[in-house]
Amino acid sequence: MPEEKLENLKSEALKSEEPKDIFAETEKEATPTPKVSPVAPGPFQRAQEVPKISKRKTLIILIIVFVLLGLGVLALTKFMKPKEVKKELPNEAPLETSPREREQIFTSDLDGDGLSDEEEQNLGTNPENPDTDTDGLSDREEIKVYGTSPLNPDTDNDGIPDGEEVKNGTDPKNPSPGANLLDFERELQRLREEKGLP
Repeated sequence: MPEEKLENLKSEALKSEEPKDIFAETEKEATPTPKVSPVAPGPFQRAQEVPKISKRKTLIILIIVFVLLGLGVLALTKFMKPKEVKKELPNEAPLETSPREREQIFTSDLDGDGLSDEEEQNLGTNPENPDTDTDGLSDREEIKVYGTSPLNPDTDNDGIPDGEEVKNGTDPKNPSPGANLLDFERELQRLREEKGLP
């Protein structure tokens, strides 16, 4: 019976026991193989393929970039203060002018002759015609330069219009033939009298 028991035990051991690995010992003794790190591609090696991005994703990225750029430009224009630009007004009087001249610059002068419409109204001249008496001198020249009448084309009544006398160098206020427009001695005397000099 002991032999039978021994046989039963052997058969049960064989059934429950897995086959024995005869190479198990050699695997434990073998050195592990080193892990190889990926090498950067050289000039003759093929690079690893980059995953492709779909057209839809590319379009979405582009839209986001443009929206962000637009918002940036909007923010810059809204929050950045523009430089102040000093504009000269066309009617602005030069600084060198006197108060009287500045007043004339800012007043209305429809005919552009240099006399304001108010002055022309007071003188009786036409504010829409720069030469009311049509003698060749503007109303302003007659009043402020030569002292002639802007309503009479021949102030000295010598038969020669004031404008023609000025062109010829004769005095439009003096009917004497050959009376010079600028008589130096007469002007000097006038200035002496004005200033109270001998």
